[in-house]
Amino acid sequence: MFTQQAINLKNKVDVDFYNKGCRIYGGFSIILPIKKICGMEVSVSLKFHTNYINLVILSDKIDNRDYEGNIHEQSLYCSTDLIRFIEKPSLEDYETALLNLNELLKKLKFNKYYGMFETEETYDTFDFWNVILGDNPHIELSYGMCCICHDITKSTSYNCCNKPLCYECWDKLTECRCDECEEQPECDCEKTNCGHLKCPLCRCSLSNGDSMNF
Repeated sequence: MFTQQAINLKNKVDVDFYNKGCRIYGGFSIILPIKKICGMEVSVSLKFHTNYINLVILSDKIDNRDYEGNIHEQSLYCSTDLIRFIEKPSLEDYETALLNLNELLKKLKFNKYYGMFETEETYDTFDFWNVILGDNPHIELSYGMCCICHDITKSTSYNCCNKPLCYECWDKLTECRCDECEEQPECDCEKTNCGHLKCPLCRCSLSNGDSMNF
């Protein structure tokens, strides 16, 4: 199905990854021409390692932490393997990886609760702890309603007022710029919070919690 594309991809990876010894530096990436998924701004890439090829979906806009406050890569989707192999991949391996990529992209949906992209098979807002903890009104969980859309979410803006903010709403926030940078396509001034996102509740920077006064 993707034979010619697999040949082109194999030739590129052979030259830029295997022949140039890029394996030493932890892999070789190819950026895919995808701007948004489910309306959310993303950067999508294929990453080639010595024994597997995987898909990575990143967001530079969202500070990705789980509901316990643990920091992860700025990613809306934990990278998933498209194929694994023991040695250098064959043409058939590349074809399989492209087929798996095609099928995966057809099924991707965004789970607001977990704050990540999932396929239809894993798209599930059911949570392990919810069943055990029950719905006692006297028990306050460490995750709750998004402060914008009021849907239940585990993502939280820990740098400012510590209120739940789902990634879907987070992604829709726009950068706040000082008067000098307002008319410029790119912000490059030296003011600490210029170009940052503002918390919809406390109005501080989502990046560092500082006041957004310019």
